Amino acid sequence: MSEPSKKVQGVVNKSFNAIPCGDISVKDLKDIYSCLLYCLDLKAEREREHKLLKLAFKTYHPYSFSLETGLAAMQKLRIHLENTATCIDISYEIKAKTARELLQLFMNARMLHSPEDKTRSKLKSGVLLQPTPKGVAILSSFCSKYGIRGHNLVPDILKSNLNSMELITFERNSRTGAIVHSEYWNKVLFLHLMGPTKNFWSPNMPPDELPDLSRSYIEETFGTANGFGSFEMTSQDSFYAFLNEKRASAQPVELEEQVEKIEKNPVSPFHHRFFTNPDSDSHVQYYVSSKGVRLFHNKIVERPDGSKENMGTCFTGKAVVQWLLDCTDVCSHGEAVRVAGLLWDMGLFYLLNGQDFPNVSKFIPRRNAYYFLTKEGSKLVHWTLPDRLPTLSDEESETEGQTQQSPTLQISLKDVLEDPGMKYQFRTHLVDEFSVENLEVYNDIQLLEKKFKVLKKLLKLKEREKMFLLRTPLRAKRKATISAAVIKLSTDCLSDAFNIYTAYLAQGTPFELNINSRLRTDISRKMVASEQRAPKEVRINTEIQVPTPPPKTDLPVNKKDPTQLTLDLQSIKFVDPPAPSPTDYSIAPVLESLAGIMPLYEEVKRHVFELMAKDSLPKFLESDILKELPVSITKQAR
Repeated sequence: MSEPSKKVQGVVNKSFNAIPCGDISVKDLKDIYSCLLYCLDLKAEREREHKLLKLAFKTYHPYSFSLETGLAAMQKLRIHLENTATCIDISYEIKAKTARELLQLFMNARMLHSPEDKTRSKLKSGVLLQPTPKGVAILSSFCSKYGIRGHNLVPDILKSNLNSMELITFERNSRTGAIVHSEYWNKVLFLHLMGPTKNFWSPNMPPDELPDLSRSYIEETFGTANGFGSFEMTSQDSFYAFLNEKRASAQPVELEEQVEKIEKNPVSPFHHRFFTNPDSDSHVQYYVSSKGVRLFHNKIVERPDGSKENMGTCFTGKAVVQWLLDCTDVCSHGEAVRVAGLLWDMGLFYLLNGQDFPNVSKFIPRRNAYYFLTKEGSKLVHWTLPDRLPTLSDEESETEGQTQQSPTLQISLKDVLEDPGMKYQFRTHLVDEFSVENLEVYNDIQLLEKKFKVLKKLLKLKEREKMFLLRTPLRAKRKATISAAVIKLSTDCLSDAFNIYTAYLAQGTPFELNINSRLRTDISRKMVASEQRAPKEVRINTEIQVPTPPPKTDLPVNKKDPTQLTLDLQSIKFVDPPAPSPTDYSIAPVLESLAGIMPLYEEVKRHVFELMAKDSLPKFLESDILKELPVSITKQAR
């Protein structure tokens, strides 16, 4: 049976005006930032309509915008995305005060910087802002998530030399937003932090080589457009034989000509002999994540008494925090310090000048705190320079590698997915294998299942509240709070379901999964029916209610005489047995849609899990990625 021809439309419409900016999730923060850059449509050359602007901006800074332009754009961000089967509208409405606070958060997270004042960390009127390599990487991920592909569709900034950061993304707790970590993940992160070689800094150091991230904007040459969607999988082997054949034949000459037309400066504008110095106050210092933290070679430190001390090879606490802020998706200085503290607690590096910080037992994020690797840390690092620290003999290294790698063969897919470090490495492997969409849809459906589980608990609580026949102001407030939570969570779940469908399940989507035609047709029918029943605009206004303090009295608050307590009959009302409320009628179509969609999504989740367990996991266990870290994983993430 053919899929319905009607396009399914999803709507994401959020207002953050009532939420303190510090309470906005990292996911929403990155989405708002990406929507801002997409709507601004930044160009390499600024448009100067007024003569005064020509005088004001003497120095040319590509892909930049003024603070006032950003504030005006954030008041109403709207994006309309459409492909052959689906379309989605994304909009955010943000007031000026909240918008300014968000822009400051973007700056704190190193997504933006001031190209005219590279040491500036606070906004001011008239300041010029420019996306950082980290910010461009976040925009690239957003475009990939929503299927914005093609040389003529993606923002121009993704084709520039600002797109140079392969951002390290942390997995976060879906409820609290806290980073999920494990011992294995911390060691994987430590390997990235130290880099493949000793990254010594000097004023004459050459620019870091920029990676080729052209995949962000080049059209895929295999997929549904070339007959992939019409393929019906008869067996696992036949599917991968077909896929390999498509990949082998998907190298048209015109694709190479298209890439050659893009003039991309091989040197990043963030390379500077001063602003890449680990001791500098530059807001952004790293524009690639593959080189590791910058080290000092024979660092000379002058003491208060005038004497000088050679610290040898070292790195500073400030440099570690800077690397985490620039090369990972941590969104604040405090969060970066906490991540660095986890590595410190594992004993992977030690403080060289401990005499300068007596009685300090935690990581010090300062430029005068000098660190270097412990014996445990040196065992993990794969530095290839001749002056690599002596760690283990070759015989000991081989023996250790054999004894620690053998348990890896017994790892199940469940073990991999439960450990954030193994999951990160597994995803890297799937990217290389062109099958990362299997893991992405698995993660998205798993998150949707968690939300749906909480929604069912709220619905039970809502029904229980109806059974109380005595209505008090406190009970009415509790009931209203639960109803608001049900409305928000149900619309969130339906919005997530649309996002999953438009990204992975509809025919012709950017990351179309290979599922059987019966399941695809059933899902399409449910989504079309849900789109017809759901409201065309879902406005999600989340407010944090501040409780009103009780009136001040002269009587002790906690020492009331029980005999003096009275029952205020005016504040209590007897009500009839519960009847359907207006809220029940408004969310009933949404709940009905979710009840029909969730079993089908669970079937998709089982399908991709089996696919990854049978094919992807064995290849991953035999890949070179696991050999980068000669340790066994821990079963549970903390």
